[in-house]
Amino acid sequence: MKRNDELLVRAVSDSRSAVKSVLDALRDNGTIECSVREGRLRAHKSLYELPATQTPFGPIALTTKVMGMKGALDIYHVNPAAFLYHALVLSRSLCVFLDACQSSNPEGVLTIALYLDEATPGNQNRPDRGRASQCCYWTILEFPPWFISRSCGWLPFAFVLCAEMIKAKLTDSMHWMARPDHLL
Repeated sequence: MKRNDELLVRAVSDSRSAVKSVLDALRDNGTIECSVREGRLRAHKSLYELPATQTPFGPIALTTKVMGMKGALDIYHVNPAAFLYHALVLSRSLCVFLDACQSSNPEGVLTIALYLDEATPGNQNRPDRGRASQCCYWTILEFPPWFISRSCGWLPFAFVLCAEMIKAKLTDSMHWMARPDHLL
C-alpha cells in the first residue's frame, strides 16, 4: 500500500468528521504546519489586522458617529485615503494605473464618488426587513469607463443595517452629510 493510500484509508476510517480527519492525517504526515484551530486563529488575526493598519491618513477602516433625529449610529467604514495609500505602497502596478487616471484630469486630482444601494440578502419579502442594508460603495471618477463599469470599479465603503438607521431616524442624506474629515 502506498503512503497516500494509507492516509486516505486513515482519513476515511476515522470516526470523527471527514474534513477534520483528513486535516489531522495531513498534519500528522507533516503536509500542513498547524492545526485547524491554529489556522482559524491566524486567519482571524489577519482578517482584523489589515483594517487596523495605520497610515499617514489614519487606519484603513474606522468608525464614525453619525447623528440621526433619534440618536447616534456608529458606522464602521473604509477610510479611502488610507486604503489607497496602503494599496499604493503594496502595488507598483496600481501606482502606474492611478498616475494614468490622475493625468486624465486637467487639474491633476482624483475625485472620489459615493454610491448607495439598498440590498436585502435572503428573502426579499421579509416583512421586518431584518437583513436589509444600505450598501455604500466608492470609486474614483477618473478611473476609465471600462474599469468603473465592472464590479471591481466600485469598492465597499460601509454596510449599514436599515433597521439601525430606522431606529436612529437616520436618513441617507444625513448619513452623507456627516462628511468625515478624511473624505473632504
